[in-house]
Amino acid sequence: MPGWRRSAPTLTVSSEYVVNAGVYVEAIGKTISTDSGVTNTPNEELKLISSLMAVTPKPSFYRSGSRIFFIETENNGAVWSYIEISRPKLLEALREIANLYPQSEVLLGDKEAGTVLTTAQEQGESAAVLGLFDDESLHNSSMPEMRKMHGVNYFITPNDVSSLHLSLIMYVNQNEITRPLSQFITWFYTLFIIAIIVMILYSFSVNLMIHRPLSKLVKAFHMIETDNLNIMIESKTKDEFHYVFNSFNNMARKLKNSIEDNYEQKIALQRSQLKQLQSQINPHFLYNSFF
Repeated sequence: MPGWRRSAPTLTVSSEYVVNAGVYVEAIGKTISTDSGVTNTPNEELKLISSLMAVTPKPSFYRSGSRIFFIETENNGAVWSYIEISRPKLLEALREIANLYPQSEVLLGDKEAGTVLTTAQEQGESAAVLGLFDDESLHNSSMPEMRKMHGVNYFITPNDVSSLHLSLIMYVNQNEITRPLSQFITWFYTLFIIAIIVMILYSFSVNLMIHRPLSKLVKAFHMIETDNLNIMIESKTKDEFHYVFNSFNNMARKLKNSIEDNYEQKIALQRSQLKQLQSQINPHFLYNSFF
């Protein structure tokens, strides 16, 4: 017995979820607990445990108002051991799970036992969630399901707690799950539109900076082929095409000057040949005239 008295405080200290641990020994007519110590029976603590033990069929845990107990019997009921679990600590643990997503709640319970613990403010909400499942699907399914409740779609994930014959159910508003995806889609379309605008601007700039000057240059070469040497390409920019256009204009001017010089040389040569012929013809003409 002294050994158990030492282990009971150790049990409460080692786990913050245990608020009271005790044992009732029928042979000595006493209860020993961390709260009240060694107490003769009958007492209030034994009356509470006795009322809970009268419940049939025997559940995996017992509830008395907001208090939760685990009770085990040994030696044909001659020894009862019981542990009271801290409801606030369990609720705090459930809230930590619920904080993973905004607008999400967590409940512990099933259709038969109802809601044991819930982070929801409205108890009716937990009952509505439990009503969405039948007993078999509640305990056998661990895959998230989408269910509609009060006109809102929820992702509901049940997890079976076999030791308690209960289910730990987390339900999240669908909008909280799909909001990041919606934001991603919004960003995708935004970036897609920006990419299209950039492509249009790039195409326009390529057309303005490369295609149009090349077209000018090609047209100028076609005019050169038709012996039109009076073509001059104007350049309003100071880019690479400005150098190309100036080089083309210089080439056209030099070609024109070269052709004019060649033409004038030919005219001068023809004139000199004509004068030479005239000089050869003139004496004979005079001689023939005198003859």
